[in-house]
Amino acid sequence: MAESVRLTVLREILRYVQSFRDRTFVIALDSGLLCDPSLANLLVDIALLHSINIRPIVVADLAAELTRLQPEISPEVAAALAPVPPQTMTAVCRASGEVCETLLSGFCSVDLPTALAPAIVAHPAGIRGGIDWQYAGRIDRIDAPLLHRLIDARIVPILLPIGFDGEGHSYLVNADEAAAEVAAALAAAKLLYVTTAPGLQLQGQLVRQLRLEEATELLAADPPLPVALRQKLRCACRACRGGVERVHLVDGRVEEGLLAEVFSAEGVGTLIHRDEYAAIRPAGPKDAPEIFRLLQPAIANEELLPRTLDEIRSLTDRFLVYDLDGTIVGCVAVIPYAESQQAEIACLAVDDAYEHQGIGRRLVEVALRRARESGAQEAFVLTTQAANYFRTKFGFEDSTPENLPPDRHARWLASGRNSRVLRKRLD
Repeated sequence: MAESVRLTVLREILRYVQSFRDRTFVIALDSGLLCDPSLANLLVDIALLHSINIRPIVVADLAAELTRLQPEISPEVAAALAPVPPQTMTAVCRASGEVCETLLSGFCSVDLPTALAPAIVAHPAGIRGGIDWQYAGRIDRIDAPLLHRLIDARIVPILLPIGFDGEGHSYLVNADEAAAEVAAALAAAKLLYVTTAPGLQLQGQLVRQLRLEEATELLAADPPLPVALRQKLRCACRACRGGVERVHLVDGRVEEGLLAEVFSAEGVGTLIHRDEYAAIRPAGPKDAPEIFRLLQPAIANEELLPRTLDEIRSLTDRFLVYDLDGTIVGCVAVIPYAESQQAEIACLAVDDAYEHQGIGRRLVEVALRRARESGAQEAFVLTTQAANYFRTKFGFEDSTPENLPPDRHARWLASGRNSRVLRKRLD
């Protein structure tokens, strides 16, 4: 059994390696990690990504080093979220030297070629609310050609949150914003905010994934999120709108946490992604074995009617699947009955590892939309154990078997399962 589990994990990793080869990952390191014992393992993980032809770019924050050098500097100033006075720029120079030396020597110890890249072009943030923000910078653009030259030469660029203008002046910029701008400028496959916190937590629970729309709503929620987390979430949304496919918040102190976030569908942190229905798609013939696998626990619990793999293959075009980075973690079927203008919502299943994340709800929402678009005026479900779920979440109402399409009524009788019948108008 242990060998089988290891083989399954290896197959999952190899699938991701194929997907991410020659793709760019922007890895934003919180400054708190630079003096943490976990840094050594993180650098090894980044070197591993590089060794399998993933193209990492590292953006390192200076905030913790700045406040260590000058304790009177507030966290807001250190993050360039408040006016940056001239004397702070002296500490910025010292902090950048310390951070640069830490990273360059660390990457050298794992045989990873790196180079400091002055790729952030910035201008003064100017006057905001009547206050001069002095040496706080506003990012104008990213020197993408410079970064491309480095990564094409198999050199990992390291960026610090310092922007330069055309006149030789430097400005402190926000590191989270810098990482988002770099990821958008290079059309990165992933932006990973590697932090000293376990992703996004709400009411003590880790949020595994958020759609861009949900993340945007959360930014306006009351009470507001902590400042540092709100800034990262805001920049994550900005990166997604800029074309970045996925943004992750991951705890860098977790051993191999970065690799687990990249090479598994479940991950260990929080994923923010674009497009509400991007993960839900019509099933294809090759998805039949995964659908069959998903249905087995529910069949064993007598929640669903048993179906063979051949039956699943014959019904593949009726299924929708929830595809999370190439892994099928949920499914549902929409079976139309054109003569009665009805559609059955059937075979709803979610992998146990992804329960309580709203995947089932989204699958049913899309299934109902698909049923409506097919011309059905009513949807129905047959269930032995999930009647309350369909009533409370989607507004289904109790019905009787006599309201089923004739051939479905006949199969209901033949099954002997005495399933409850619920229906919902689609107008």
